[in-house]
Amino acid sequence: MSTETKTLDEAVQDALDGKSSMVLCPAHDDSSPSLSVSPGKTQPVILHCHAGCEPDAVIELGGLDWATVSAPLDEMARAVGEWTPRGTASHVYRYTDAEGELLYEVLRVPLADGKKTIMQRRPDSHAKAGVTWNLEGVVRVLYRLPEVIRAVAEGNTIHVAEGEKCADALQAVIPPGDVATTNPGGAGKWLTQFSEMLAGANVVVYADGDDPGRVHARDVRNGLIAEGCTVKVLEAASGVIARTGKVVNDVADHLEAGLTLDDLLETTPETDVERNRTGIDVLDMVKRPKGMVEFVIDDTLAKGERLILIGFEGTGKSTLCRQIAVQVSAGIHPFTGLPMREPKRVLFIDAENHPDQTLESWQQLVGLCARHDMPVERGQLTVLEEWAGGKDLASPEGSAWLVERVHAYRPDLVVMGPLTNLADRDLRDDEPVRRIRNAVDAARTICNSAFIMEHHAPLKGSMDRERPLRPYGSSLFLKWPDYGYGIKPTSDEKVFEWYKNRGPRVRSREWPVALREGRPNTLEFPWMPSLMPEDTPS
Repeated sequence: MSTETKTLDEAVQDALDGKSSMVLCPAHDDSSPSLSVSPGKTQPVILHCHAGCEPDAVIELGGLDWATVSAPLDEMARAVGEWTPRGTASHVYRYTDAEGELLYEVLRVPLADGKKTIMQRRPDSHAKAGVTWNLEGVVRVLYRLPEVIRAVAEGNTIHVAEGEKCADALQAVIPPGDVATTNPGGAGKWLTQFSEMLAGANVVVYADGDDPGRVHARDVRNGLIAEGCTVKVLEAASGVIARTGKVVNDVADHLEAGLTLDDLLETTPETDVERNRTGIDVLDMVKRPKGMVEFVIDDTLAKGERLILIGFEGTGKSTLCRQIAVQVSAGIHPFTGLPMREPKRVLFIDAENHPDQTLESWQQLVGLCARHDMPVERGQLTVLEEWAGGKDLASPEGSAWLVERVHAYRPDLVVMGPLTNLADRDLRDDEPVRRIRNAVDAARTICNSAFIMEHHAPLKGSMDRERPLRPYGSSLFLKWPDYGYGIKPTSDEKVFEWYKNRGPRVRSREWPVALREGRPNTLEFPWMPSLMPEDTPS
């Protein structure tokens, strides 16, 4: 119980948040705090003066009203300050059977470090306190089960969140008749019986913005589809809650940040896309106009195409990748500097650099576009900072993650890498490289995105005359991309050859001959088109 000096109003607010306090009593001449202000079990606030003052006098002289301290607690999720073995609970969430009879309760317990723990209890007439702190022998059900059953029967949408807090936040904003629910236990605890309870329903699943939350959402979706449900998965948009500075992670954070349901990102199609493949007569095919090709980089890289970009360490290939992303999103051709037909939407996945290491580079690139009167508009370039690792595109989870990101942001171009940091296995083996190819192919079919993938070059071998500029690892890296290029040092330390390490799939594209370092403190970008040193007029 807190004994720090605070006003009665502050103590009442703390009690509403589940905390107890001792304050000066306004009903008598009090020099030492003697008024206990605590959360109650049947009403929000309990007042007890140890000097014997009546609660009515405390209420009147303290400027309070009985409505604040005596209103009955909500039956579904109430801020009660109830005791638990792990501390005082801030909320109690009731789980009932189909008829509304209490089966068990989930209690949210704030911890001193700002985190939380979850406690569960069930009614037990044989226990001294009337409850037992476990769910042994209890049938697990969905939160708000009676309302869920009614909504499914009436054809309304069921909104499945991760956690009761998110379910309550959703319930306040979804259309009347819809119901927000969750499963007990959080991520990874979805049971087959929960899917069966929603059989045939229209369901929206809300994924938390972390790996366990996304895996959980996929499991929920797969279970629901098996029961004939129509399912889509949404995720909170990136942002920060202004009041607290907390980064948005779940749908409750999303709503608290002032965002709406329309601002959520859809990461999984409502239904799996059926791609019917039909043949075309060759005589009809050759009559198709060439203009049917839609370019992401004018006359250079078309939608759906894949480029692997190689470079030695320290040559600036990461900067080049950032520059390509920024310029394309602003509508500037990255290899000519000329305006493109239109800006393109870009998704940049940085699997290597800490944000502090690249901030100045991003600032410079975005600023240069603005100084060229071709600014990057909001929504054109999204950066996913995956430098901490953990993404393995050669795994089913990593592949699903990439597909979901592309579906959420609908980019024309994805720039990502380095590939060695997007795989948790040896890329000298064919199998993980084949799986990465499959992940990229699955992702690019969502909206026909082009991919530029940064990759490392191998070290010089004992039989090599010079260090090879080719993709590190399996020879499959030379086979499945549509284009393979690298930036190769030349006799001029500021000029790099645009080096072809495999034959291009389409030979008519306009790739640069060479690139040079831009002049600092000018309007030039870090990388500029150039001629080879031997072709430069003396």
